[in-house]
Amino acid sequence: MSTLRTHFTFRVDTWTPDGESIVEHVAGVDDFEVAEATYRGACERWPGTPITLRQGARVIEDSRLDIAAVGPAQLLQSLQERRQIGLISLVV
Repeated sequence: MSTLRTHFTFRVDTWTPDGESIVEHVAGVDDFEVAEATYRGACERWPGTPITLRQGARVIEDSRLDIAAVGPAQLLQSLQERRQIGLISLVV
């Protein structure tokens, strides 16, 4: 009898536009390269959707901060918004 796994090293999630809640858990993966490919595939599949690749609480990739996914103007706006609410302390 096999058991259903519910915990994986890496997870890919889509988020609400404000980044407050997970909309969908897209994938749970133990291999980093597979997790990264899954994240990139999700970004291509759902452009403009906030998507993260995380290892536990650690955010490895965030489509809202990915210049290839959002473009430079939107990236700068996102960084400025995060600075205003105290999520980051410095924008270079």
